[in-house]
Amino acid sequence: MNYDLYFPTPIWWEDTNFDTEDMLKLCYSVKEQDPIGRKLSNDGGWQSKDFRPGKYPELKVLEDRIMAQAQQCIRDFGFDENSCFPVLENIWLNVNGKHNSNMVHMHDASFVSGVFYLKARPGQGKITMYKNMMQDFATMSFANLEKFTQISASAISYDPFTSRLIMFPGWLPHGVSANELDEDRVSLSFNVKIIRTDDERYRPTIS
Repeated sequence: MNYDLYFPTPIWWEDTNFDTEDMLKLCYSVKEQDPIGRKLSNDGGWQSKDFRPGKYPELKVLEDRIMAQAQQCIRDFGFDENSCFPVLENIWLNVNGKHNSNMVHMHDASFVSGVFYLKARPGQGKITMYKNMMQDFATMSFANLEKFTQISASAISYDPFTSRLIMFPGWLPHGVSANELDEDRVSLSFNVKIIRTDDERYRPTIS
């Protein structure tokens, strides 16, 4: 029989060649100015408050890459590029030391979300994406699995590497395992929204 795979969950990633040294210095500078940060999904570690694109010149090359990839995400979904455009909504910085992790969560109201590693290597905590739990419950209850496939797998993990960019739908549950090494895992996270231009209700207004 023919075997087609439909309704996939997209995850985009690339290992860039960005020099992250200035970005890394920026991150620690922001942390020094606000050592408390905030707590959301982070279990330990430090997370900055949100900021908008354009705030820090050190991040411009990365912000441009994110926006270019967000446009590709729009194409991959098949949206009409003449009736919508992506907006880099918010950005935040993360510093996670040994044993720090991130609990499973989603990003509400986000078209795609992502992470870029300013300083990281394997052993410092994988990011893991999870299948819809109700679908996974049904799959796992039928019979014992001899092996996991693209159909039956419950989750997929990616190792952290310096300069690696990963993007995924904001609704996809994900978390980060604990950093097992005696050095910080430093990353930048973000959300991208879509603005529609084919309906007055969705158009941004300028006052």
